Amino acid sequence: MGGGVMRKVIFAGITVAVVFLLMTCSIDSAFIDSLRSKINADLGIVDDATGEISDAVAVTGVSLNKNAAELFAYNTEQLTATITPAEATNQNLIWSTSDAAKATVSESGLVRAVGGGSAAITVTTADGGFTDTCTVTITGAGDNLPYTAGGIPFKMKYVPGRTFPTGTDDLGGEATVSSFWMGETEVTNALMVAVMDWAYNNGKFSDTVADPNGIDGSTAKYGTQQLLDLDALYIKIAYSAGNFSCDSGYEEYPVINVTWYGAVMFCNWLTEMVYGNANEAAYQWVDNGDGSGTASDGIWQDDETDEDLSKTGFRLPSSNEWELAARFRTDAVNTVSGYSDPWFTKGNSLSGATTFYNDSSAGAGEPGKSANAAVAVYGKYWDGDSWEPTGETATVVKSKAANSLGIYDMSGNLWEFVFTENGNFRILRGGTDSSADFLQLGYASFQSPFGETDKIGFRIGRTAE
Repeated sequence: MGGGVMRKVIFAGITVAVVFLLMTCSIDSAFIDSLRSKINADLGIVDDATGEISDAVAVTGVSLNKNAAELFAYNTEQLTATITPAEATNQNLIWSTSDAAKATVSESGLVRAVGGGSAAITVTTADGGFTDTCTVTITGAGDNLPYTAGGIPFKMKYVPGRTFPTGTDDLGGEATVSSFWMGETEVTNALMVAVMDWAYNNGKFSDTVADPNGIDGSTAKYGTQQLLDLDALYIKIAYSAGNFSCDSGYEEYPVINVTWYGAVMFCNWLTEMVYGNANEAAYQWVDNGDGSGTASDGIWQDDETDEDLSKTGFRLPSSNEWELAARFRTDAVNTVSGYSDPWFTKGNSLSGATTFYNDSSAGAGEPGKSANAAVAVYGKYWDGDSWEPTGETATVVKSKAANSLGIYDMSGNLWEFVFTENGNFRILRGGTDSSADFLQLGYASFQSPFGETDKIGFRIGRTAE
């Protein structure tokens, strides 16, 4: 008698003996039937209907529907395992992950991305211990997407889409934002010069300032709208004889005296520079409501500008996107209750700060003063009785600590244009080198789309693919 048959006979005998013993002990018949079915299923050797010995079909292998997958943080992927042969008796599977800090997996094979990096998701058969593996690569919160334009490097940071609270009191209602990429810093003078030089060299400007797309030493225009005020007192960018330049030592300062129109054109031109064409440009204009894409009056208006979020070119973030990137936190310090993994910084605080903006509970403006100073360039702190100067003014990007996503200067340094409108105005976020109350991440201001000052700049966003 073969060993396999002998084992079946022995197991069958055990099954019969156990069932008989339970029956003689007056155990409930439903329980006995359930137990017998369980033994039969696990051993695969006794037909549940007839009680006769049957041949168990052994597992010979297992395969996954894919062996590699790419996920963004907090997204999921369902893996499917196929046992060979299909009629194998024992269909039980065991799922495991090599790194739960990167990705987890459920008992049914649902993978959830957690943190940036990679993890091996393995399925193992209960019968025979056969395995197959899927390597999951995760783009984590704050992961980098590096670029270079005109020799100037810059980075985008990944922001996972979430539902989050809004407003300085966190009671402005919840907002839901899809995943996107956010500029690591405000746009610098160096990057602006590179893009403007490219635009000139590629025929985007006319040398006649009277032209709708004209340029000279005082202004740069497109579609009749001023992009940069080159005559402004504090601007560090100049134009002469077909070339843009930046004052020495100010290359890493954020660009100022730029209009909302200038920020929009910068985004489209940067897209064309990086992609080599304008196919993924996020902004299309000008419509005037006739659907032709061209203004009948030849004047570009901000409310005629169409934003296509399906494009992956560079664009301005929305006001809600900006607030999500400012609030996002990977620990529970100074966060809104009721949210976790990720957490969200309170709206009365600066982005990345460990307490609210005017916390003077320890005296002399502390701990709020130091918490603010760690993450923001700002001009005045609250000492408990009055606003006192910090002595700081707008400076180079990345001079203070980043927030949890690795994004710098979300509070302070300069106001930042976003795409979102407010009546005839466009919203500003982040505050400037002013008093800390304007730097609360739940606070918003506004400016006309053609307005420009030495207190306003912008940063770029990008739709996640």
